[in-house]
Amino acid sequence: RNKNIDVIITDHHEVPDIPPQAYAIVNPRMKNCAYPDKNLAGVGIAFKLAEALCSILKSSEVWRHFDLVSLGTVADIVPLTGENRIIVKEGMKLLNNGTHKVGLKALIEASGLKDKPLGSFAISYILGPRINAAGRLGAVDLAVRLLVTEDEKEAGILAKALNEKNRERQKIESSFLKQAVAKVGEEVDLKEHKVIVLHNEDWHPGVMGIVASRIADRFFRPCILISMKDGIGRGSGRSVENFHLFDALTGCEDILEEYGGHKYACGLTILEGNIEQFKNRVNEKADSVVDVEKLSISLNVDMELGFSSLDHKVLEELYNLEPFGQGNPTPLLCSRNLRLIQPPRVIKGSHLKFWVTDGSKNIEAIGFGLAKDSEISKIVEGSPEIDLVYSASLNTWRGLNSIQLKIVDIKPSVSSQP
Repeated sequence: RNKNIDVIITDHHEVPDIPPQAYAIVNPRMKNCAYPDKNLAGVGIAFKLAEALCSILKSSEVWRHFDLVSLGTVADIVPLTGENRIIVKEGMKLLNNGTHKVGLKALIEASGLKDKPLGSFAISYILGPRINAAGRLGAVDLAVRLLVTEDEKEAGILAKALNEKNRERQKIESSFLKQAVAKVGEEVDLKEHKVIVLHNEDWHPGVMGIVASRIADRFFRPCILISMKDGIGRGSGRSVENFHLFDALTGCEDILEEYGGHKYACGLTILEGNIEQFKNRVNEKADSVVDVEKLSISLNVDMELGFSSLDHKVLEELYNLEPFGQGNPTPLLCSRNLRLIQPPRVIKGSHLKFWVTDGSKNIEAIGFGLAKDSEISKIVEGSPEIDLVYSASLNTWRGLNSIQLKIVDIKPSVSSQP
């Protein structure tokens, strides 16, 4: 504005009481905005602006980029309901029928997904993290160049570079998570504190949001992590279902330098001298709005069934409910009194794999990351019968399709307990 440039802001976060003085703000959360769907991702709102401009120019060019809109909507973890559901469903078709984007093709191949069906899981856990890794580690140009290049050789090089950045991000995240979990044990009383607030010198800002999410999932508490440097803290937070994070920050705005976000995620800047007061104030807010009993880890199981009822037809019916994600989670199933056919195997250092039977059918089960959980391993190896909560999918190996259970939780069967 100081240089007489008209600035248009597109955004999907909550709007402060005094919005920026831009030429225009395109955000369905603006006061008095009549747009019916308030849950569009940032990429969805940018698409809406591009669509409006293309309609003025009588061009359909914008629709060629629906694959990117779909990818960004899933990766932004917005509710996959309403308009977002249609965006993702239609964009997935474009991705699976062969995107015209050279960079996306290269990333799909480098990620080991070539010739495999792409769904919201592949975006959330494989493609999205690789694209985001560049920005998290200060090399955002790699991702931008990949998405706009039309040179296949360059695309291949950039896709491999993003793979490397993602591996680097995983190492940093793992170390950071260990530190944060240790600090929870040292500094947080989970009986008293409904919101976990931790700060440390020079925590890597690029992975703070991911680690905050991991902490929130592990302890089922909203979590805000703050990295300190020269007396200034920059923080990132993630919440749980029953706590509106942005509202909590609004109640602390007099001791924050900057803040923004929405119900489930936030960013903030705070002076070091205000951190203790901030911890107290945000927990006071939580005390007034959150019942501690609701801050307990629970699973919403959609159906209990025996293996004889779990066949390809049932899986096809479940697939009709896709795309799965925030607001439309993958259906969780439960089967009880299962027996292991053989001892579990550890694959790739952290995943648990075994075959189970209920007497009517044998099915393969895999628990991603569960090999590191000593409690889970003890249950699997020491219980004559187990109960499983899982999502079911088709696993393709050498051209053959078989049912595979992705384990969410394991408990000893009642009949197995003393």
